[in-house]
Amino acid sequence: GNMNSIKRTNRSRILEYIFRNAPVSRATIAEQTDITPATVTMTIKMIIQEIKTILKMINHLKNLRIQKMMIIQEKLQLITLKMMTKKYWVKNKIIS
Repeated sequence: GNMNSIKRTNRSRILEYIFRNAPVSRATIAEQTDITPATVTMTIKMIIQEIKTILKMINHLKNLRIQKMMIIQEKLQLITLKMMTKKYWVKNKIIS
């Protein structure tokens, strides 16, 4: 329990320092926050991994949306084609 609390506190301090001072090196973050360089590096690696995961999820959702839009577009094209074919058939039926 206590270790997780320390990790969360370190993470918050690191993120806050980055937000206020970016761009900034890991060495400077460690020096200015009194958090060990190893902890800063490990924490930043975890944050980067989380960001990559979020970006993958966003990309996946975008792809799903594009697929959905393509399916809707295909359905609309089919409906339009059916309507045009029906209209043509009815028109020709009336004429003949």
